[in-house]
Amino acid sequence: MMFVVAVILILASFAIPAYQNIIVRSREAVLRDDLFTMRSMIDRFTLDNKRPPASLEELAEKGYLGERGSADRRVCGLRLFSWERADIPGRRSDEKPRT
Repeated sequence: MMFVVAVILILASFAIPAYQNIIVRSREAVLRDDLFTMRSMIDRFTLDNKRPPASLEELAEKGYLGERGSADRRVCGLRLFSWERADIPGRRSDEKPRT
C-alpha cells in the first residue's frame, strides 16, 4: 500500500508542474491571438481614417471593436487581460518573458 502511494506521489510531482506550464502556454497563446486581432483592427482603422487611433476607446466608439465596453480589459470578445509576473504559476517575478 505504501509503495502504491509513493508511486502516485512521484507521478503527481511530475504532472503538476507540466499542467501549470500548459496553462501558462495556453494563456500566452490566447494573448498572442488577441494582440494579433487588435493589431488588425488598428491597421484597419488607420487605413480607413488615414491616421492611427488616439486610444482604444476611439476604436470602440467607431465600431472597430464591436460593442462599446471597457477598452482596456474586455472589448468585443477580445480576451485582453494583464497579470503580474508573480501571478503566473511556475514563473519568478524577475524572469524575462519568452519571445
